[in-house]
Amino acid sequence: MQLLCMIVMARFLSPADFGAYAIVMMFINFALIFGSAGVSQILIMKRDDSAQLATSLFYLNLVFGALAYLLLLLISPLIAELFDNAELVPLLNIAGLVFLVQAPLLVQRSIMERDLKFEALVKAETVTILIATCLGIGCAFMGFGVYSLLVFNLSAIGLLTAAIWLICDWRPVGMASLPVLRETMGLVLHFTGFTLLNFLTRHCDVFLIGKLMSSSALGLYSMAYRLTIYPVQAFSQIVHRVAYPTLSSLRDDPASARAFYLRSLQGITLLVFPALVGMACIAELIVPMVLGSQWIDMVVVVQILVWVGLLQVVTATVGTILPAMEKTRLMLNIGAVNTLVIVLAFALAVPYGVSGMATAYLLANLVMFFIQARVAWPLLGLSVGEGLKATSPALIGSLLMGGLVIGAGAAYRALDLHEIGGLALQILVGAVSYPLLVWLFFKESSVALLAELRHGVGASD
Repeated sequence: MQLLCMIVMARFLSPADFGAYAIVMMFINFALIFGSAGVSQILIMKRDDSAQLATSLFYLNLVFGALAYLLLLLISPLIAELFDNAELVPLLNIAGLVFLVQAPLLVQRSIMERDLKFEALVKAETVTILIATCLGIGCAFMGFGVYSLLVFNLSAIGLLTAAIWLICDWRPVGMASLPVLRETMGLVLHFTGFTLLNFLTRHCDVFLIGKLMSSSALGLYSMAYRLTIYPVQAFSQIVHRVAYPTLSSLRDDPASARAFYLRSLQGITLLVFPALVGMACIAELIVPMVLGSQWIDMVVVVQILVWVGLLQVVTATVGTILPAMEKTRLMLNIGAVNTLVIVLAFALAVPYGVSGMATAYLLANLVMFFIQARVAWPLLGLSVGEGLKATSPALIGSLLMGGLVIGAGAAYRALDLHEIGGLALQILVGAVSYPLLVWLFFKESSVALLAELRHGVGASD
């Protein structure tokens, strides 16, 4: 839904608007790291003594939120001067309200995730995103420009906070306990440090493009990122919310943990891989048709970032293993290496423009994929080869499907069909061919996966 909102709003806004918004959200997300401080993971790991801990973390988040907003008000002129864009000051001051709005949300949402109340969470998130999407698109249509993006973001978080407070029974009891917070400080530092390093790897490209290129170039890059990497990250967060507590509960049962992980990895890749490969195949046609001609330079960036998405689908599942196995220090060390590799790659790619930055991101992710897999998979008794084998049905099926989709594109041009007809033909070929190819070449593994999923659903019922 968020992606749909951005696509619709791109028809009314310019790449420069999205570039300014990307800079603003880079600083907002940076400050939010210190407010969240691994709340969800800590409450899951410490579920047996989480009553006082939850209350302490709740008040800690409120303090962080207020301090972060005050700090942002003070430094917003400096940020605007750094990027030579005076418009950033009011944008930052408005966007910073999210610190105050989100602070009361984190503990309640984490408790619902810990207790596996995902159905209620999904309903609340779906309804609030739908309302926020309508508000954001309405503002864009009325000419609010980049401010319509802020309306969408603030309304989505504000409405979700209100909804979670209505459906979650937990309320803070008493006051914060400094001894309790001190006991968890090590975990807080590990999770915050890892998240901070992860932030640097995912936003140094935004900083470099915004500082050394232009807002329009950043807008093209950030929109390409939203179309390819953002859906992967959003889907990965959903998977993490389910897989992390499940793997954590199976920590003392290695065989079950391994089976659950392999089943999850195969199911995730079967769903996401074809969508990404399909996006690469139809990008040249769908980008100008849906977003408008002002976004045509984004096509090459999309086609490169799709392959980054394929890697991140798998590394996201790998990243779930380390905290579930309580290897938080190892997780932090890998995060440091990841930051070093990606920042270095981006720094070397600056002279080659936006497409060079995307290519550098792809190469860095390829290096980090093998490092993370080599470290994390053995914790579940998996070799790198066994992990890759679990993804092979999705990867091979998606690549074969991609070849057929490209062939369908060539056929539509040869037949001189209308662009809409050509796009419909490519989508139809992809949707029909992919499941047939997977079933044809990987029938045994597909049947086994369906049987396991059916058994899992039956067991939950």
